[in-house]
Amino acid sequence: MLEDNKSARRDDNLDNSLKIRHLTEEKRNLDANYDKLVEDVNQLLNLGEAQGGVIRTQKANHLKEKEKLTEENYNLKLQVDKLSKSEDKLNDEIVVLNLHIDVLKKGIENLIKRRDELKIQIADQLKALEKNQEKLKMIRDILDG
Repeated sequence: MLEDNKSARRDDNLDNSLKIRHLTEEKRNLDANYDKLVEDVNQLLNLGEAQGGVIRTQKANHLKEKEKLTEENYNLKLQVDKLSKSEDKLNDEIVVLNLHIDVLKKGIENLIKRRDELKIQIADQLKALEKNQEKLKMIRDILDG
């Protein structure tokens, strides 16, 4: 049962690591998209005043996209923080489980030691019983004459 929990936690840690990697890659892509959009806007501004209306429209679209990217970027950061906290919590739980495992191992060692002591005591008692039965037999033999 502990091994299953430990395995499940290990799987969860791996899943969380993959999610973090995916979110980080997605953030890089969004940053690259954002940089490209900035470059496009700068080129449009250099075309001249004749295309002012088009430029203003493109700039407005760019700002909307920038806001969207900024919001997505912020949401990604929140998700990464949440996953990092979950990973930290899982690591703390693993430490606690390892402490419990150590306590259980010590308990098992003590039980094995006590079992071995009891085996020795039983063997000693059986030997004493044998001797007493021999003595009893000798006494009966004497009494029976």
